[in-house]
Amino acid sequence: MMRGLEDAERQALKGCRFVLLRGKEKLKESALEHLERLKQANPPLFEACLLKEQLRTFWSLPSREDELALLGGWIKQAKGIGNTFFERLADTLDSHRDGLLDYFGRRISTGPLEGLNNKIKVLKRSAYGFRDMEYCKLRLYFLHEGLAKA
Repeated sequence: MMRGLEDAERQALKGCRFVLLRGKEKLKESALEHLERLKQANPPLFEACLLKEQLRTFWSLPSREDELALLGGWIKQAKGIGNTFFERLADTLDSHRDGLLDYFGRRISTGPLEGLNNKIKVLKRSAYGFRDMEYCKLRLYFLHEGLAKA
């Protein structure tokens, strides 16, 4: 990919991975300048970066109507840029639209549940030599305390 580019384009793309992955509010002045050079050198990549930032705002909007409008507009925009990866992402988000919008009614995340499941898996691996199922149950009940000591 880099071989066929001009020097200015190559310099703009060099080291831009973390500039593109990091949130815009966390970028330093030099990174913002790098992003501006990227805008000039590779407009489709910059447009993809803008789409990423726009999708990040989805989780902080105040009402379901705002989310519905943003998600619908984002899906149309992502399908319109001609990037197959963004088109697939747009199709996925479109097919999960109801579930995504349900988050705003309850604001419940499965993160703590996933963390607990991971702790249970770790306990199961360490419980390989347990001879007593009652002891294993007790360890599950006091999972947080047992892992803090270990």
